[in-house]
Amino acid sequence: RTGRLPIEFRFFVFKGTRLLDRFDEVHTVRTYAIGEMRGLLRRAGFDFLQAYEVTPKEKRFRPIRKETFRVMVVARPRAQS
Repeated sequence: RTGRLPIEFRFFVFKGTRLLDRFDEVHTVRTYAIGEMRGLLRRAGFDFLQAYEVTPKEKRFRPIRKETFRVMVVARPRAQS
């Protein structure tokens, strides 16, 4: 809804079995709807070709669905006239 996705990271630094440091970070990434992606690509001089659902477990591309979380977009530079 907000277009922002906070991701919490927890880091542990070890030397052998000894814990040297531990710290947390929160990174907020911007998310985009397909329509927004089309517009951004067009403004950057690209033609939107296709969007696919990407799943890290299956390592393949599928058509996007309403519940798709991760999208890979295929685009190409717009032909210069």
